[in-house]
Amino acid sequence: RFRHRWVNMRGQRASGGLVATAVEEEPGVLVFRFEGPLFYANVDQLQEWLEAEELRRIEESPVDYEFKAIIFSAIAVPFLDTTAIGALQTMIRSYADRN
Repeated sequence: RFRHRWVNMRGQRASGGLVATAVEEEPGVLVFRFEGPLFYANVDQLQEWLEAEELRRIEESPVDYEFKAIIFSAIAVPFLDTTAIGALQTMIRSYADRN
């Protein structure tokens, strides 16, 4: 069982508690899971991590890279506060506006 808060389903350990797992990656699709409550004190870390992950993928990609889909598994999130809900809504709108 994972004991860290961030699990990047891609399989790379990075800052913020990301943990390695072995899965197949689809280009343009980011799949990750957050473990633990998501609230005002840590929602900024989620936003920063998503931005960093996108930049990393852009830098590693031989062609123009963009997210086609972001899959956020919240199965291990027992609690969301209103700040986290608002931040998630803002992130969804922001990615939707980018197409």
